[in-house]
This record gives sequence, C-alpha cells and structure tokens, in this order.
Amino acid sequence: MGEEIVYLKGEQPLPPFGSCNLGALDISKFFRNGKFDWELFEIAIRYGVRFLDSVISVNDYPIVEIQAVAEMSRPVGLGIMGLADYYLVREMAYGSDDALNALDEIGKFMYEIAISESEELGEELGVPRWCQRLPKPRRNITVLTIAPTGTTALIAGANSGIEPFFSEITERKDKTGEYIIKVNGEKRPYFRCAVSFDGDKDMEVTWEEHIDTQAVIQKHIDSGISKTINFPAGTHRDTIGKAFMTAWRSGCKGITVYRNSSRDVEVLKPKNVQQNLCPMCESPTKKYDGCTSCTKCEWSMCSA
Repeated sequence: MGEEIVYLKGEQPLPPFGSCNLGALDISKFFRNGKFDWELFEIAIRYGVRFLDSVISVNDYPIVEIQAVAEMSRPVGLGIMGLADYYLVREMAYGSDDALNALDEIGKFMYEIAISESEELGEELGVPRWCQRLPKPRRNITVLTIAPTGTTALIAGANSGIEPFFSEITERKDKTGEYIIKVNGEKRPYFRCAVSFDGDKDMEVTWEEHIDTQAVIQKHIDSGISKTINFPAGTHRDTIGKAFMTAWRSGCKGITVYRNSSRDVEVLKPKNVQQNLCPMCESPTKKYDGCTSCTKCEWSMCSA
C-alpha cells in the first residue's frame, strides 16, 4: 500500500495508524425451517458492509493520523459468530468434512457479496485513495474479518466467532461477573467442544480440526482471523511447533495457541460436574433414568 509496513493487531493486520471497524452476523440465525436462508443472508451482508462503512464517516478519531488512514482506505471487517450453534442445528461435528464444506460455502458467498456491495458503494460514494490501486476499485480496502466476538456473542446469545463450544458446561469469569454457560445438546453424538469437563477425548476438537476450520474460512477472509487452537495440558512443545507449521502451510495468516491449564486464572474453564453437585447452584444432585438433576434448582442433564 505504499508504506510497506504492516503491524499485526490480533485478527486485524494493520498499517501504521490503522484502526479496526468490526461487526459480526450470527450465522445460526439464518438456518430457518430446515434450510439456510441465502437470500436473507445476502441482505444482512449488504447492510453490514454499508453500516460499517458509515461508521468510518461518523466516527470521532483520537488523532488526525488515524483518521487520515481510515479515510484513505476505509477498511471494514464484517464476520460471523455462532458457528458452533449452526453446526449443532445442522447436526454436524465441528471439524468434520461436512462442517468444513458448509463453512467453505458460507465464506465464499459472504466474500462475494461483501465485495459486490463495496464496489456499489464505490460507485455511489467514491473510491478512496488506497482503494484506487485495487484491480477493481471499490469503497473498502478490506471487507471481511473473523473477530473474537466474546462479549457481543454473549449479548446475542451465540457461541463466539468460529470457535467450537468451549465445554459442555463452562464457567466464565470476567470483569462483569461470573457466569455458567450450558449447551443444550451436549450429549448428541455430533457435539464437539474445546475442553470436555471429564476429559472425553472423542468429544474434544483436535488441534488439526481447529486449524482445518481456520484454513477453510481464511481462503475467503481478506484480513485476519481470531481463533484459539486448544491443546491438552500435557502437550509437548514439538507438537505445538508442528501446529504452527501446519497452519502456515494451510494458508492461515496467523494462529493463537493455548495449552489448557497453563494459567492459574482463566476466563473460561470447564465446570466440573463429577462431584454430584449442581453446576448452577452447587446443591446436591440426584440421578434417575439416565438423567441427573438438581435437588434445588431447575438444572438437569440427560445422557440421551
């Protein structure tokens, strides 16, 4: 782009004085009446690109250099969240061939529509300086990003970004408080999570499946991706090194790895329900007909 220097900020590779302008669509909400609503998805993508482009125009910038770069390139980063929820309603296992093919189809469609809308915006409102150098000028230098969507996903009632469910029952601690997040459907055969509370390896997403998922969507993302590759606590550093090389060969712009239990305080951790205590209120539980239920609150979980 002229300056030749690119800094990396999480999911967003940025030039000097670059800034993030991100939004996400809950992909699970477009699966309606047993099929994916591509028409509604297209409408949402086009509105999303226009909305984020308008943010650049109305935003107040802390310094003039950031404003100048934003106006010269008008980068936007529309993405998705709720992918794990989508797989659950589609009865697909995270990282499976069916899941990867579905994500590939969604990513390809999303990028084509976002580029189309940016080109239309360029014709309507003008093409900024940096975007005039593109093979086909458009309004925005980038259009798609996969962000973490941690807090926004909580607000939307969706799983974050393109991550699998963290666990069957997750304890979350952050600056706003402590929460218990339970997945409805954790006993289904296609359910997958990052860290199973009882160490069920068949239920956990492998590091290869994590990277396969990121690599598939990266083909259609012109910025970066926020995605955590979870490893068991005892993983050797050579395995983690292999994961970095695999991600690089797969076309990922960058990855984040985390070896479970490597920090004393973690934002997310599996809620242990093996002690015959309710994960919601920690009261004693009782078992009957393949189910476990709390003796005080309404929590219950069945094996089938």
